Amino acid sequence: TINSLCHLIDFYKNSKEDLTKNWLKSRLFKIPNEKITQLTKDFLKPFRSFVEPDGTVYYERHPLLKKLFLQIKSEESQIKLQLKNILNSENFINSLQYHAFDTINDRYVVPISSDRYSHSLGKIISRSASGKTLLVEPNEISQNNDKRIELINLLEKKILEISKKFCEIIQKNTSYFATMGQFIFEVD
Repeated sequence: TINSLCHLIDFYKNSKEDLTKNWLKSRLFKIPNEKITQLTKDFLKPFRSFVEPDGTVYYERHPLLKKLFLQIKSEESQIKLQLKNILNSENFINSLQYHAFDTINDRYVVPISSDRYSHSLGKIISRSASGKTLLVEPNEISQNNDKRIELINLLEKKILEISKKFCEIIQKNTSYFATMGQFIFEVD
């Protein structure tokens, strides 16, 4: 929704003059230039600093999200390195249903054949529909999974805080966003 409102501001700013030169209804969609400038400064530019127009989010571009995002990436790299060793270890190699790993409920897991499962391999997180494959969190990565999930939760909390600030701006400027929406509707 925030991205859509950024598109509204962009469209309004970039087309208002060209599309309304000889249009009698244009006065119905007049928003003071200083308001558009303020919305661009306080809303559009801060959002575009880390979210592209196509919706791609670059957490590492935001000062409050960068550190957490990089910590998550680091934790994931450590887990994947450990998983590579685990998948090739004697404890697991003969128990694997196939040689790969996956994530279930944000936890990295390995596929273990149900008839070769042992509690010493790790905790069962899920199982296939047929019951022949158990998705097991190896004991060696359990703490890393926990830390990664904790970091993801912190990142989501920060994202909510940032979103709340954008929502406050939206709430204060609802009538302007409505005018821009009506403008696009009429132009279309």
